[in-house]
Order: sequence, then C-alpha cells, then structure tokens
Amino acid sequence: MNALQLFLFDIAGTVVQDHGYVRSCLADSLSAAGIPVDPATLQAVMGRPKPVAIMRLLAAGQASPPAPAQVEALHADYLRRINAFWRDDTRVAEIPGTLDVFAYLRKRRIMIGLETGFGRETTDILIERLGWQKWVDGSVCSDEVARGRPHPDLGLHLMRALGVRDPAQVAKVGDTVADLQEGAALDCALNIGVLSGSGSRTELEKAPHTHLLSSVADIPALLEAF
Repeated sequence: MNALQLFLFDIAGTVVQDHGYVRSCLADSLSAAGIPVDPATLQAVMGRPKPVAIMRLLAAGQASPPAPAQVEALHADYLRRINAFWRDDTRVAEIPGTLDVFAYLRKRRIMIGLETGFGRETTDILIERLGWQKWVDGSVCSDEVARGRPHPDLGLHLMRALGVRDPAQVAKVGDTVADLQEGAALDCALNIGVLSGSGSRTELEKAPHTHLLSSVADIPALLEAF
C-alpha cells in the first residue's frame, strides 16, 4: 500500500455520535407535514444529500414525482431542526477516541478531511461546536458538489483542494452503505466501514469495503498492522 496522505471521514455516526438524531430530525420534518415514514426506506437514504433523501422518501409514498417546492420546504424544516440540535443539545459529542485518532494521523503527517451529506451551514456548526478547526485540514459538503454519495464527487473535491492526486494514497471512513459506495467509486486504498453509526454490520458487509471496524478508535491499530 502506498503511503497514505489523506483520510476522508464522514461526520455523523463516524466521528460524531449520532444515536439516530439525524434520522429523527428527518422523520420529524416529514411527520409534521403529515407524511408517513417507513423506517426501512429512511435507513436506505442515510448518508445521501438531504434534499435527495427527502425527494426519495416523498417519491416512495406518492404516485407522481414530488414538487420541488415541497422538497425545499421539508428541507428547510429539517435544517432548522438539525442545526438547532447540533448547536444546542447537550448530547452532542465526538465518537470516543476521535481526537486521539486525529492526533495519531497528524503525527504521521496524514491530512484529515471531513466530507458529509450535510450542507455547509450544518457542517460549520458542528466543527465549531466540537472545536475541530485546528484538526481538520479541509471539509466538503453535499451542497458544494454536483453529485453527492454514492458518487465520488465529495472525495474528489477534497482531494483536489488538498493537493492529493492518487486515490491509492487516500482512506475513506464512513458508517453507511452510501459512504462505502463512494469509497469504492473513488478507488481508495482503504475503504473502511464503522459500526458506530446508522449502518448495521449486515448492511455494511454487503457494501464494497476493505475493512469493517467497531469505530474510528480502531484505526491506529489497523494502520500499525501494515
């Protein structure tokens, strides 16, 4: 394996504790609008850009495609809920061991990137809330690229921004099937699924991956094994 230059981390469920908060905010927005939510369908859109997720959830229960105005209204309500949660809720915390992993990577001159299905406003709230400005070398959000997961655009954007050309020098880490599909589309050297978020072992085992770990805390031991 070539020397790694960059780790691409998803956020919620990967480096930030989720406990279903993202799903709950999305489900609450739909329920408040009188739209029934099927848990399996909701799980299937985790990790994708939230406007896309909302569009798919609406389409699952309607005979005709959802109107753009309906998607926009639901997305605005979701943003209000999720941003308030990340900004104010006392339960917001990193996945245990995350800062130790960041320090381990920094010591080895491996860059740390965050890439997410959240928009920029939500992402900045989280980075500031957790005080990660000094740790993160770059971040990219779903509203800053043409296509979100499972396409490789998020990772490619961050690679270009940080001057990394070869995906064989990149590791991707995430907790959803969409994360691992993105890592495969990027052809990353390491495509790591973590079981600390919304994706179950059964779901992630069926997705393309190089490793499945309990959480990001296991990354140093994995790298030491090479």
